[in-house]
Amino acid sequence: MTGNSTNLTDRTINTNARYVRLYITQGTQIGYDGYARIDEFEVYGTASGNAALNKTATANAYNLSSEAPQYAVDGSIGTKWASIAASPNWLKIDLGYVTNISRWVVKHAAVNGESTNFNTKDYKLQVSNDGTTFTDADTVTGNTANTTDRNVNATGRYVRLYITKGTQSGFDGYARIYEIEVYN
Repeated sequence: MTGNSTNLTDRTINTNARYVRLYITQGTQIGYDGYARIDEFEVYGTASGNAALNKTATANAYNLSSEAPQYAVDGSIGTKWASIAASPNWLKIDLGYVTNISRWVVKHAAVNGESTNFNTKDYKLQVSNDGTTFTDADTVTGNTANTTDRNVNATGRYVRLYITKGTQSGFDGYARIYEIEVYN
């Protein structure tokens, strides 16, 4: 913006960014370019991307350090969270803030070429505001798909993938999740 003479600037723009910067080229109306006085700077937007991406993830167990929970939220189907603990298995993600959740996606074993027998069979998406008490938001039973993509109407700071039947072939203690995504 150039030539501003108002007390309040309120503008609408359409852009995506992680960081914003107010870059001032002329500081005052009377030519003191080195002076800038900003009483308030506000930026509003909608977070429509994957809210789980690179967030803190924990699980009840994992096999190897290369199959730790964070690999289920790293944005890559080249890595995974895997567990062979006794059923049920769970993967919890701290979204960092309470948010509305409208869609969730799970990429199972076959998205990276593993046998479809290792695709997760029965599981739930659960939500919580405190990370301790969870409520079921959606339930999937008898899944045979390589990718689960479902709409949901839920709210929470924490989401948990709660797996009761880990594979198609009856190994209920197995879990192999290449990616979980949560959209708001």
